[in-house]
Amino acid sequence: MTAAQVSLFEPAPMLRDRAPAAKKRTPRPYQRATIDTAIAQYRQGLRSTLAVMATGTGKTFTASQVMAATLAKGGACLWMNERDNLVSQMCAELPGMLGVDVFREQGPIRALPSARVVVATVQSMTEARLKTFDPNKFSLIVCDEAHHSVTQSYRRVLAYFDKARILGLSATPQRLDGKALQLVYEATCADYMMGPAIADGWLCRVRVVPGHQRLDLSKLKKSGDDYTDEAIAGLLTPEVLKGMCKDIHDLHEGRRGVSYWPRVEIAHVAAKTLNLMNPGSARAVDGSMDRDEQNRIFDAHKAGEFLHLCNCGVVVEGYDDKGIGYIYQGRPTRSISRHIQEMGRAGRPADDAAVDLYATAAERRAAIARSSKPDALILDAVGNLGKHAVADPIDALAGKLDDEPTKKRAREILEENGGGDVEEALEAARRLSEGDRQAEAQRVIRVQAAQFAWGKAVDPFSAFGLAPQTDVASPLAPPPSMRMKRYLFGKMGTVPPTLTDADAQRLSKTIRAREKAGLADLKTVQWLSKHGIAGQRMYQATADKARRAIIEKRDWAVVEAIVSGRGEEMY
Repeated sequence: MTAAQVSLFEPAPMLRDRAPAAKKRTPRPYQRATIDTAIAQYRQGLRSTLAVMATGTGKTFTASQVMAATLAKGGACLWMNERDNLVSQMCAELPGMLGVDVFREQGPIRALPSARVVVATVQSMTEARLKTFDPNKFSLIVCDEAHHSVTQSYRRVLAYFDKARILGLSATPQRLDGKALQLVYEATCADYMMGPAIADGWLCRVRVVPGHQRLDLSKLKKSGDDYTDEAIAGLLTPEVLKGMCKDIHDLHEGRRGVSYWPRVEIAHVAAKTLNLMNPGSARAVDGSMDRDEQNRIFDAHKAGEFLHLCNCGVVVEGYDDKGIGYIYQGRPTRSISRHIQEMGRAGRPADDAAVDLYATAAERRAAIARSSKPDALILDAVGNLGKHAVADPIDALAGKLDDEPTKKRAREILEENGGGDVEEALEAARRLSEGDRQAEAQRVIRVQAAQFAWGKAVDPFSAFGLAPQTDVASPLAPPPSMRMKRYLFGKMGTVPPTLTDADAQRLSKTIRAREKAGLADLKTVQWLSKHGIAGQRMYQATADKARRAIIEKRDWAVVEAIVSGRGEEMY
């Protein structure tokens, strides 16, 4: 218990006479923009705003500066999150950022009534406990890991302190249950995800290395939106688990890292297996352990006493260690948010990169490249990146304008190259996609022109390349017989109402000649014309292939190859 806590069951400790001194630190440009935007939104009358910032980009420091502005005006702040370890972490970090004492409100520990900064788990803020607070006490509530804050437990606290402004922090705003964060947040003050942060030189680039032991998830059933731990655990036979551990042993490149496993006993078996390969190289940590024991293992890992931290459900939100150099996903997930959280553990640059010393993105990227951790290493246990609909680094780094075909190409590039830099694969896929988009735009222009032309000349004479209808039916130019009309309608699907018998005979001869030569019929020619393809001189078999390729939404290059006669082997 720190000097800033009061226990319900012990005498109050002596409090220190002087508040901690705030460490001076200049916000990075994107942090400054977030701080200014949040404060401006509050001044405009908004109650709540959400800062979406990638893991490792300084959400805590950014929020502390908004808190500092609140404290400077005499207000008080409440920081809420989900986990005990995050409460301890905030109680350790915030005093140095704010220059004031920080008080814990949790379990038997109560904050002093005069406390201006309180950190609590949402579970501690029960209805009975809330009533011990003045509803007007807090001017600002920070919801850490804000994707949780749409739950009833958070919203109950926010409703009680209904005059307080709200600042949400999240690296992963998507929720598996689909609940919109708009239930709580009226606006966003930041949208700074992993891709832009890498490009700006604040986070490490991401490199994928495929393992040899691949998990086949193709027949694995999911429960709700994700695979269950039990389902994945069923795939991890002793032989498979040994192969996965061998991949970690062979591919980690001497780096410290974290592996994720579906069950507690599997994490411990993985650690034992790695220790058989390299004695003393691994330890396991899980949620059933005592908090002090977990912390001892974490401290030993951060100190470099062992390489491989085999984890089940612990190294997730809020775990900060710049020395994590690799991630191994032994518990594949369909959740992009979960994957981003886990992948982000390896994204922070090492201390020797000293990125804050440099003014430009290029300088920062160069500093990271020559540091002790030039990139974040992701060891792939599934293979064919995304083949089994699991979240992967492409999902994590793709931008909002990257469509599914672009992401698919990026995965194919990584697969063909046996892994590699994820951003480089995405850039290559974007260039290919841009070429496709330009080709598609040209095709749309052709189709629109063809449809316009077809609308101007919809009669079958134009479709067959014949001279136009010479006359209209009249006593001097009799119409075709009913039998001829039925024949033409069966072949063409239409009969011009003013058709003369002479023109009907001309069409009939052309149809028979085309059938004998194997050329496309009128219906097919008309359909292809509306898609920008001139089919008058096309054989029926080729026309049918082109039509089928368009219906099946194949690449336009395939269609053009078929039309030109080069596509037999492509279709």
